[in-house]
Amino acid sequence: MKLRFLILLVIAGVFTGCEDYLDINTDPNNPTDVPVKGLMSVNSMRTATNTANMGYFTSYFVQYLAGPNAGGNTDTHQPIDPNGTWVGIYNVLSNLSDMEVKAEEQGAPNYVGAAKS
Repeated sequence: MKLRFLILLVIAGVFTGCEDYLDINTDPNNPTDVPVKGLMSVNSMRTATNTANMGYFTSYFVQYLAGPNAGGNTDTHQPIDPNGTWVGIYNVLSNLSDMEVKAEEQGAPNYVGAAKS
């Protein structure tokens, strides 16, 4: 009888004591929420990069610029693939939407204005 009680007590202690013990996997260096300042800096940098990429593609296509080689493909009407730039623009728009929502929640009108412009 004592052995059964001891085994039951050990099993109950093991199963009730695990809840706090398993919370050790919270990594303080891996945030789950992005601050509005971080979204602002990333959106600014990526918007500038996407603008430069679109300028690069379109300026050669409409022949504002010319390539240095006579037989080069840069200044002729060759098909281009702007999908990477379009995905970049779309991702910035998604980030701007998230930044606007977070800024409204935090009461930061300067970030809301930047997200809407």
